[in-house]
Amino acid sequence: MTYMEPRDFPSQVGVPGVPWWSEDLRQPSFMRDFPPSVWEDLALAHIEQHIATETGAAEAYEDLGKAEDPQVRYLASLIAADEMRHHQLLQDIAQSLRSRVSETVDQSAIAKVAPLSSERRGVLLEKTRQLLEIEENDTGELKKLRRELDKAPDETVWPLLVEIMESDTEKHIRILKAIERYLTRERW
Repeated sequence: MTYMEPRDFPSQVGVPGVPWWSEDLRQPSFMRDFPPSVWEDLALAHIEQHIATETGAAEAYEDLGKAEDPQVRYLASLIAADEMRHHQLLQDIAQSLRSRVSETVDQSAIAKVAPLSSERRGVLLEKTRQLLEIEENDTGELKKLRRELDKAPDETVWPLLVEIMESDTEKHIRILKAIERYLTRERW
C-alpha cells in the first residue's frame, strides 16, 4: 500500500488545525460518492495510519504508568488499557476491510453475523433489555456515589474513578441500545 497524503482521505473532516478540508467534504454523502473499492482502500490506509499512531500513544501511557506516584501509575494504566483496546478495535476493522478489498472471506471478530431464528433473536433481545435496565439503574446509583465521594479528602481519586465508571456505563448503554436496534431488525 502506498502512502497517501491526508487530503486523500475525507473522513478527517473537521479535524481542528487541519486546513486542507473543503466544505464539500463535510457533507455525509461525500464518502458515499466513492466507488466501494476506492473507499475501502482509502479507509484501510487511514486506519493503518491510525493504528501506528495508537501504538505510540499506548507506549507513552505505559511509560507514564511507571510513575513513582501510585495514583498517577494507576490512572495511566487505565488509559493504557483503553489504548490497547482501541488498537485491537482498529485491527479488527482493518482485518474486516482487508477481506473486502481482497474479496476473501471475512475471518475477523466483527465479520457479518449469521442469521438468527426469531426465537433466538427474542431470547437475545430479552437479555439485552435486562442488561440495559441494569445499566440504566447503575447510572443513578453511580451519580449518588460520586456525590457522596465528592466529600472525600482532596488527595483521593475516588470521585474521578466513579466518574470514569459513569462514562463506561453510558458507553454500555449505547452499545446495548445498538444491539437492541439490531435485534429488532434495524441497523447498528
